[in-house]
Amino acid sequence: MRRSLSKIQAMREVFNKLKNPPYLLGAHVNPSMRQEIPADFPRALAPYSGDEALQLIMAELKKRGVDISDITRINIAYPHKHPGLYPGHHNTAEERAFAFRERMEAVAPQIDWVIAEALVERVRLGRSENQSSFHALTGKQEYDIYLKIQHEPLSFAHKDRGREFFVIVDSTIEQGTTISNMMSYIHYNGGDVLMTQGDHRVHIAQKRDVANDVADIGAAFNNVSRNTGRLPELALAFSISARRHGRDWTPRQAIEKFESALNKHGNSVFALTDGEVQHLVKNVNGAKENFPALLEKLEKTAPKLKKGQWIPQTMRF
Repeated sequence: MRRSLSKIQAMREVFNKLKNPPYLLGAHVNPSMRQEIPADFPRALAPYSGDEALQLIMAELKKRGVDISDITRINIAYPHKHPGLYPGHHNTAEERAFAFRERMEAVAPQIDWVIAEALVERVRLGRSENQSSFHALTGKQEYDIYLKIQHEPLSFAHKDRGREFFVIVDSTIEQGTTISNMMSYIHYNGGDVLMTQGDHRVHIAQKRDVANDVADIGAAFNNVSRNTGRLPELALAFSISARRHGRDWTPRQAIEKFESALNKHGNSVFALTDGEVQHLVKNVNGAKENFPALLEKLEKTAPKLKKGQWIPQTMRF
């Protein structure tokens, strides 16, 4: 029995080494489901004021019961491609990330502002070129920790890391999909994203507005403590589109069907950004998207599950 257990353990160790390359020291994992966005996650800031960014960071730390005087380091992540897979790729967010650090060092020199150069994207999704809702809903990014390009210590890369705080900086935020994917990876691996910065102020979590509460979709999809601010509006748009195409679905039925289909792609309505939902509602209301057809496409293109495999619930952070 002991020999069998030892053999199994040895096989597991070999598998883990194959699964996690030598440079992936912290055994980071790409989540199978995009993580839920906190309902109170702050709007992205425009790249102007270091003082404003510092005040927001301090407010976010306070929500977590942490004072800025208690931390020594904040990491700055930005979307950029793995140089080994995409040599010579021009990363437009890099300059913004270093400019952000320069502003933050001026207003908070006591903090070590670490550029997370090693946190890289493995997949070219073409988000800038393709802003279609289907692409945003189904495109899955994968990340690596590639320490060969890291110029300063990155504690997040190591197994013995403590609680690591992050800011994500991008050059342009359209629907927010790129930001959400990176947030998902960081949070899944124990990091904590405090704020984001783009080219303009934009909501990341779904904006909650009384005017959006236009349909009865049940408590689960309209929970004020979760990222559900625009789901009633989305569900109503889906229901109207469905009726236009001969499907008598209530808003609640429509959003339930959509959530089920999204889960098969590793996504969830609770993980959708404000921009993604707005874009989808606009397309459905404007007849650019046929909801029953979109639903059918999501079902047909869903990855096939292996025998015994199950779809995990969306994880909250």
